[in-house]
Amino acid sequence: MNKIRVLVVDDSPVVRKQVSELITMSPNIEVAAVAANGRLALERLVHTSVDIIILDLEMPEMDGLETLRSLRKSCFDQPVVVFSSLTERGGALTLDALSLGASDYVTKPTAVGPSPVTVENAGEALREKILALC
Repeated sequence: MNKIRVLVVDDSPVVRKQVSELITMSPNIEVAAVAANGRLALERLVHTSVDIIILDLEMPEMDGLETLRSLRKSCFDQPVVVFSSLTERGGALTLDALSLGASDYVTKPTAVGPSPVTVENAGEALREKILALC
């Protein structure tokens, strides 16, 4: 069986590394590429075959919503799982992302204040969504 190939898009190198480690805990998933913003993600997609995209919403240069618009205009039809922080603003952005064609979302744990989402829970949710969507 071929592994599910994932593109991880997040402006934080720490988050990209952590997400990569969490999702590859499944033997059926591999990280095919990473990108620090939407512009770089679109470039990676031209040269790298991926089955699914994990996408942060708040990034410099080209944010997640703009990236989603560009993905769908460019006929990239891979499922997209939005990975964003649990905030009032983030919740609204997540709904916008779903309306633009994102397939699902997972709440990103935050380092500020108490969070109901742990890193382990987020990793498990990401793996489950990847496996379900692919």
